[in-house]
Amino acid sequence: MPHDSQIDPTPKASTQDDETSKELKTEDEAVVNLEPALKDQHEGQTNFKAPEKEASGGANFWRLLGYSTYFEWTLIGIGVISSAGAGVALPLMNVVVFGRLSAKFTDYSIPGNTIAKHDFQSYINHNVLYVIYLFIGKFVLDYISIFCFRMSGIRISAAVRLAYLKTLFAQPISTIDGLPPGSATDSLTTAANTIQMGISDKLGVLVQQVSLIISSYVVAFIWSWKLTLASTSSIVFIFIIYAVLNPFWLALYKEILKDNAAAAGIAGETFQAIRTVKALCAEKAMIAKHASKMAEARKKGNKLSPLTGLQLAPAFFAIYGNMALVFYFGVKLYRDGDIASVGNVLLVLFSVLLVVTAMQGVFIPVQNIAKASAASQPLFNVIDSPTRSTSGHRSPEADADSCIEFKDVYFAYPGRPHTAVLKGLHLSVPAGKITALVGPSGCGKSTIVGLLERWYHLSDINISLEQQKKESAGKEKKEGKWTMPDAPTADNVLKPNQAEMSNQDNGIKSDGPVLQNSGSIFLGSLNIEHLDTKWWRAQIGLVQQEPFLFNKSIFENVAYGLIGSEWEHADADQKWELVATACEEAFANEFIQRLPDKYETMVGESGIKLSGGQRQRLAIARSIVKRPSILVLDEATSAIDVRGEGLVQAALDRVSKQRTTITIAHRLSTIKKADHIVVMKDGKTVEDGTHEELLRRSDGVYSGLVRAQHLHLGDEEDDEGSSMLTKVDSKKLVEEDIEELNEAIQEEPTKDKKQKLERGFFGSVGRLLIEQRSSYPIYGLLLLAAMTCGALLAVQSFLTSNLVTVFTYTGQKLTDRGNFWSLMFFVVALVVCLAYAILGYGTQRVSTQVSTYYRQEYFETILQKPITFYDEEGNSSGTLTSRISNDPQQVQDVLGLNMVFPLIGVFSLIGCVIISFVFGWKLSLVAFCVALPVLVSVAFIRMRYELVFESYNSKVFAESSEFGAEAIRAFRTVASLTMEDSIARRYHDLLQTHIDKAFRKAIHGVFFISLTQNAENLAMALVLWYGGTLLADREYSVTDFFVIYIAVVAGGQQAGQFMAFGANFANATAATNRILGARGGSEFEDVKGTMGSLTPPTSEEPSKRRGMSIKISNSSFQYPTRDAPVFRNVSISIKPNEYVAFIGPSGCGKSTIISLLARFYPLSSGSFFIDNTNVASIPLSTYRAEIALVSQEPTLFKGTIRENLILGLPNSDQISDKEIEEACEAAQIHAFISSLPSGYATHLTAGTHSSLSGGQKQRLCIARALLRKPRLLLLDEATSSLDSQNESLVQAVIEKVARQGNVTVVVVAHRLATVQGCNRIVVLGDEGKVLEEGRHGELLKEKGTYWGMCQAQALDR
Repeated sequence: MPHDSQIDPTPKASTQDDETSKELKTEDEAVVNLEPALKDQHEGQTNFKAPEKEASGGANFWRLLGYSTYFEWTLIGIGVISSAGAGVALPLMNVVVFGRLSAKFTDYSIPGNTIAKHDFQSYINHNVLYVIYLFIGKFVLDYISIFCFRMSGIRISAAVRLAYLKTLFAQPISTIDGLPPGSATDSLTTAANTIQMGISDKLGVLVQQVSLIISSYVVAFIWSWKLTLASTSSIVFIFIIYAVLNPFWLALYKEILKDNAAAAGIAGETFQAIRTVKALCAEKAMIAKHASKMAEARKKGNKLSPLTGLQLAPAFFAIYGNMALVFYFGVKLYRDGDIASVGNVLLVLFSVLLVVTAMQGVFIPVQNIAKASAASQPLFNVIDSPTRSTSGHRSPEADADSCIEFKDVYFAYPGRPHTAVLKGLHLSVPAGKITALVGPSGCGKSTIVGLLERWYHLSDINISLEQQKKESAGKEKKEGKWTMPDAPTADNVLKPNQAEMSNQDNGIKSDGPVLQNSGSIFLGSLNIEHLDTKWWRAQIGLVQQEPFLFNKSIFENVAYGLIGSEWEHADADQKWELVATACEEAFANEFIQRLPDKYETMVGESGIKLSGGQRQRLAIARSIVKRPSILVLDEATSAIDVRGEGLVQAALDRVSKQRTTITIAHRLSTIKKADHIVVMKDGKTVEDGTHEELLRRSDGVYSGLVRAQHLHLGDEEDDEGSSMLTKVDSKKLVEEDIEELNEAIQEEPTKDKKQKLERGFFGSVGRLLIEQRSSYPIYGLLLLAAMTCGALLAVQSFLTSNLVTVFTYTGQKLTDRGNFWSLMFFVVALVVCLAYAILGYGTQRVSTQVSTYYRQEYFETILQKPITFYDEEGNSSGTLTSRISNDPQQVQDVLGLNMVFPLIGVFSLIGCVIISFVFGWKLSLVAFCVALPVLVSVAFIRMRYELVFESYNSKVFAESSEFGAEAIRAFRTVASLTMEDSIARRYHDLLQTHIDKAFRKAIHGVFFISLTQNAENLAMALVLWYGGTLLADREYSVTDFFVIYIAVVAGGQQAGQFMAFGANFANATAATNRILGARGGSEFEDVKGTMGSLTPPTSEEPSKRRGMSIKISNSSFQYPTRDAPVFRNVSISIKPNEYVAFIGPSGCGKSTIISLLARFYPLSSGSFFIDNTNVASIPLSTYRAEIALVSQEPTLFKGTIRENLILGLPNSDQISDKEIEEACEAAQIHAFISSLPSGYATHLTAGTHSSLSGGQKQRLCIARALLRKPRLLLLDEATSSLDSQNESLVQAVIEKVARQGNVTVVVVAHRLATVQGCNRIVVLGDEGKVLEEGRHGELLKEKGTYWGMCQAQALDR
């Protein structure tokens, strides 16, 4: 069966390529490996494949078709043959009607003829049967054609999507980091949908119209080659026009696509960091950034308007001008005797008339193909990107149980090539031992993880930022060739021994020399760059600071760790046993077993249904399930509370035994038992030894870090009590885990009970047009132009019927009347030229205005939704970005030329009906009253089918885009687990499911599509039969008959064209309903129902301000997506300028308090007062302008460091450099920023800020918060990513800010050393219950819960 065949994402090129691909096939043949079968000539060297010069639109189109398998080529071949056959039907009908019947009609109409009425009627009936046979044949051919092109289009589009995703995951991490957020999702949805439209049904329409044109000319050549040859001049003229204008049109269209992709990137990063955006009051700033891209797109779209008009106007002028030429030259040939009969002239004339109509049908498919070719370029840019060979040594040549050594390693990130991170690092990691890496933030600890995982390579060639900009600008300017960077020279390369000296100059502002990576990393005697990448990564179990879990079951998440190991293809029972064992070792099995669904429990998006400790333990289980030789722990316990940390640390201690383990930690209490501790500073090792050995060096770096984390424990008299309290009660913790998770898994997405009104096409798209009042004058011009073009068919039928009568004249009268009516046709051509120029210009302008305006509005309305909206299922950042990109594009597609031709068709049909009734009401009444109801009925059924198909289509691609966005967000997790093939298989399965269902829907759906496109042929047969009957009865003249027949034929074709755009109307209707449905529900609607300002008000002078007072009384709270409450009857009171810390186990509600104070959620019950004012009466933007939030996960945005620091501030352009530098000095980040080549003007792309350490990003976020000079400072684990020394420095700054007397500080922390200086420490228990509160010393004296937590974190215990 066709739908059972699999998607092949590999373009077919040659027999040799086919043989190569056969060699590369894996056991799972459903997914073909996209990576080229390239072998390195030298081990460890990068094998680059440079893309050729950017292809032209035509080349890209053929390349898209190159993704067809033999099955798709068969479908396309059958479709082409069927479309070509369907295109021949109308010219053959012309042969029947005009080649055979016109002479008979003329002879019968001559007075005194000898043709009997019975014979004439019989002759007509016989030929009408031929027309019916042609209808049946064309209906069958259309069905086959549409079905084949629709299925091949979906399959090829799916293959391109799959090829893009697989190649994306074959790219280096630096390439993925450089992609703007949302751009990959945009490519997988909007761009791929445009491609599908260009190579699907519309391609079949193009083939059919071209076939119609060619066959019409063949028929015409047979009857009069001279007349036909003269008429071909118009074709030459049209091709010249297109050849000249199309490159300019295409270049501008590509620029618009780039602006749209940039806007998608802004939307993507905004939705991914929505809580940060809202806390910063940065909605206005992000809206302005998005609006700037929309303004660029609108500007370029308006520039495209005259080009579109210039394409249309000359083309249609040539078509109608050609009619004048044919009539003029036909009369001359008839007069000179070169054409024997009137029938021959009419046959040529009506063949040319068919060409006129067909030319209109060619334009839109050609434009869709051009758009598909342009949209494919970003996908091909990724597919053609250089890839690194993954082959190399595996076991047994390589032994993962060998020592790991870093030898004289110098490294700079590609996004910061002028700044060295590692500077001559020498590091030895003994096999089977635990090696701990500690040191200040930014010293290169996490960089070591990136190099070990081979996310970055020491053999990579760095190029200067200036050169990167030049190459990028060169590509954009000339769309030219990709070239390797110039070879490093002595002038632009920073030699390793110069790296440290160069970077000691903190004041440099020029780019300076480029550091070229050097040194080696060895596993035993083998360089790790010579190892097989997937084998090497499979030997490493990685647990990151923020573990990523997929939206699957617990079992599946842990089992992903088996990928790449010897148990990857083990049977289900063995996998269950391995997963259960790993979970037991990670102390996760107990809480899993008590869950209702146990290992089948779904964890939610990004593991949202689990606490931090639970996610960490599952991540540990996932990392050890394959029994790796090497374990890498990067801040694995930083996000866990004190009691939870005990369980996780116990799990880590257990799994680290007999394994080569590298652990990175800022909490020094977690690495005391390490066999070997390495202290790093400034990219080098400065100390090493055991915990005790390093402590003996009282002036050493490690001793300084320990002192910075010292906890004052007061009198230590009761050692027995201490030991009892520091023991981890695992049973109690498991019970707490169960309670937390049971609450989480009861989550049900809140469904909007309010029924959304689904509007029809005019109620949805029409509403958008009505709202654009500034475009009303253009609407008027467009309506007038469309009416003019629509009236042309009626005028054309009138002129043609009069020209037929010209051939009854002789001599000079024949010449004069022929010249007159030919001149009338030329006048019509001039009118057509003007009308289509207006239509091309106006529709492009209107569609650009509407799409850019509502894309911006769509973004704004979604951005103003409350946080609860983003928590709902189906509103992930990937899905929302996809909607904002795709829905306005659907509207634009229908408001462009796709709207013009159906509109013209409506007016043409009206004009044809009018002129038909003028010339003969009987025939017209039968034709239109019988034919029109049939046409309308099948059109309605088709529209319903297309709406259902579009609705299903959007759901499937929303699911696949959400999945793609999730996989890209977790790219490092995917790479470390070698999940690339698994991700591709799952994406392939999603696409295959869509294809299978589309196949079943197409079988019956295409029936109605084909019927709508051929119903007019039955109308022609009816008119021919009844008109012949009226002629036989002498009720109608030949002129009357031909006027009505031409009107019915032309009107029927126009109606068919209108029906052909049913899919576009359906898509636009559904998209517009989503846009309109997003309106309302803004969180800025205050108690009076008015919209709050997005601009934060200017605060009073800092000297006159004071911190907020907070009072929450008898409050309860539960998340909208959960059934169980977080709080019950909790009361919290915080005085102005007080410095308060909340501590407690995971799930006790600490972060929920921060969310409530940031007003992300309202209380379920109780009262919430700020400065004795009900918080509900304070405008949200006013409130948030006076608070600052630093969350555990630091978020930076694309832009310069300065732009990130001032983001969301009122009058941000007036913030002085001095204020910014003071805030950064306070956050201990100014020295680092100054050391960068461009200082505060350093541009942070996605790739650049991913190469910043966690501590550097965190300090930037703290500086951003301090710069806001808030009245309420919220710190949610704000120093968790900082090293001990920087943490103590930043902590001193926070305490200094708190002592200034103009800010209230609320802190949530797990590191108790950071809360010793608080005015009050609040210890929370279950459901937010306050267990203890007081100062640090007071709580220690009580020797309660807090004292026990301090004992667990003490370094000297």
